[in-house]
Amino acid sequence: MKTQNYLILFIVLFITTTGFSQKLNLKSVKDWKIVVVNDAIPSEKFAAEEFQSLFDQATGIKLEITDSPNAKSKNIFIGYSLAVKTLMPNIDNMDLEQEGLKIKITKENIAIIGGKPRGTLYGVYEFAERYLGIRFLAYDYTYVPGNKNKITIPCEEFTYIPCFMYRNVYYRENISHPEFSVRLRYNAFEQDLKYGGVSDMHFVNHSFNRQLPLNIYSNDHPEYFAEVKGKRLLDPAAQICVTNPEVTNIMTKAVLNEIVEHPENKNYSVVQNDSYLYCTCKNCEAINQQEDSPMGSHLAMVNTIADEVAKQYPDKIIGTLAYQYTRKPPKTIVPRDNVMIQLCSIECNLLHPYADKDNKMNKPFGDDLASWGKICKNLWIWDYIVDYNLYGLPFPNIKSIGQNIKWYKANNIKGVFMEANYNSEAGEMSDLRNYVTSRCLWNPELDSWELTKEFCNLYYKKAAKPILEYLTTIHDNVEKKDISGQFNSSAQAIVKDSDFANYIFSKFEEAMKLADDDTVRNRVERASLCAYVAVIEIEKGNATDSVQRAKFTSSDRNLKIMKTFFELAKKHGMKNYRETASTTDVEKSYARELKINENN
Repeated sequence: MKTQNYLILFIVLFITTTGFSQKLNLKSVKDWKIVVVNDAIPSEKFAAEEFQSLFDQATGIKLEITDSPNAKSKNIFIGYSLAVKTLMPNIDNMDLEQEGLKIKITKENIAIIGGKPRGTLYGVYEFAERYLGIRFLAYDYTYVPGNKNKITIPCEEFTYIPCFMYRNVYYRENISHPEFSVRLRYNAFEQDLKYGGVSDMHFVNHSFNRQLPLNIYSNDHPEYFAEVKGKRLLDPAAQICVTNPEVTNIMTKAVLNEIVEHPENKNYSVVQNDSYLYCTCKNCEAINQQEDSPMGSHLAMVNTIADEVAKQYPDKIIGTLAYQYTRKPPKTIVPRDNVMIQLCSIECNLLHPYADKDNKMNKPFGDDLASWGKICKNLWIWDYIVDYNLYGLPFPNIKSIGQNIKWYKANNIKGVFMEANYNSEAGEMSDLRNYVTSRCLWNPELDSWELTKEFCNLYYKKAAKPILEYLTTIHDNVEKKDISGQFNSSAQAIVKDSDFANYIFSKFEEAMKLADDDTVRNRVERASLCAYVAVIEIEKGNATDSVQRAKFTSSDRNLKIMKTFFELAKKHGMKNYRETASTTDVEKSYARELKINENN
């Protein structure tokens, strides 16, 4: 018993003397300095400015930024320097790669350091979230807790290196406000070095038409293009003949030229066109049959190009898509070490986790991912998290997004590109979705549903309750009613019927009444666009004529809802209602589908 008591006493003394139980009251740092050295890189200098601003907002204390630290204590170091090495010798920036970070908090000094070029800046944002309770909810709203007088933080050391080297959620909000995307720790939008620039690796995309143009080669060399059903297809949608050695030479030269023109990039695309029209000539089909996948002939060409690139540029990566007909890996052909495979989830049920082996739509994708993971060093994901058929349609996949991201981490995925509503802002609850997805990509251990509740309560305030009730119900329906949803689902597939559409609408009406002020009412109004789309699409679908041209001949209430929706869509920047819409005016787009009495 005495031995046990001595052990407990030793542990208590150890914790006390090593400082792990100590706390730092941030009110005591009012005379500290923010230290960033003169030769710091632009993103570290900007990180000091961001720390100054965020710390001021959280505590009411505006600290001085200087390049001259205090002698021994009362310094907040931003970026690694000789002063950090001298005054805080037990912390360094080794092995932090480009984006890793370390935060060390003691009673005497604080250090936020990171890898170059983005680690230190990300460290400041991590400090703001972890210790100050700040949340970067939307480009026009950063939440800062109200109690500035009682912020006490632990004296500790925290290290974090993101598991995904590339993080891109392709919402218009991030494209239009790239500086905000940096706060969300996306590394694909803001190129200014002040913000750390973008990743030198990028998602890969369709490149055949660019690298072997049909208008240049089709007349003299039809054999360069895909043979389908015994005929060479001279069509921009068709693929190229990937076993033709002249084609491979042209593609190789095109890639080498791209490397010369854009040496700043780490990877380069060799990607099929967006169609299933792949070559089935004798040579291509022989490989495909042997490899049990059309990816066989395609990957053989990609490997050949990668081998030639490696001779001159051993540090460059050749990227291609495992997409549609190339999704299934070949039996024996494996990617070269300098080949990147980006696997696409376009056939999946987006409302259910991809790892669910009992889901018939998702199991093949899960099997393919596992197989690619065994043979590919550089495996990335191209995911879809929105309904392209109707950008505004309620789409209950927030829970599955979080689970999928955890699964990607478990399978050593290197980069994640999530295609969303890139055409216009105000897609279906895009503020919420952007926040939740960004947090999960940065830290896959976070729970996407808990983040949903956090966002709603902080962003919609008193109006959050009915919105969360709606979100809970529609997500519960996915399990209870076994609802499936792909990237092009209809309202009938997701919302189902008028009763549920009207339920959604009623919840947003309730939220509007509860909104705290005009600012929150504006946020709720923006979010409510999905309720309008639900009602319009369901009622439109219930009123089709003999040639399936939708006639909106329903009640005056529905006509009023539609006209209000047009006004709100214009007000909040919803320019496209689907990816393939030929106009950026939602009202004109719907007018083509709905016969509306112009006098109404």
